[in-house]
Amino acid sequence: MMRVEVRPPDEVRLISPSELTDTYAKDQRTLLIDFYREQTRIIVRITTEVQEDEAIKAAQNNIVLSKSEIYEVMAQKNPNLAKLKDGLGMNIEY
Repeated sequence: MMRVEVRPPDEVRLISPSELTDTYAKDQRTLLIDFYREQTRIIVRITTEVQEDEAIKAAQNNIVLSKSEIYEVMAQKNPNLAKLKDGLGMNIEY
């Protein structure tokens, strides 16, 4: 979900879509600097930036579904699930 930009002469910028991924990037910064040093023999600066994308933010909204609603969503994605349920005479609610 993160994008990477390389900015001369020695900056690698990690652009995160949320504060959560930005925090993760900041936690991994030392490991990334060590990796770049080993692989390229160059010492880089790792910087981070948050650019929230409204489309991603809207897609990540949590929706609470009941068991029957979960089944309906799954059956829409995989019609064989509905055939299996009907063929075995299963009941989703319990």
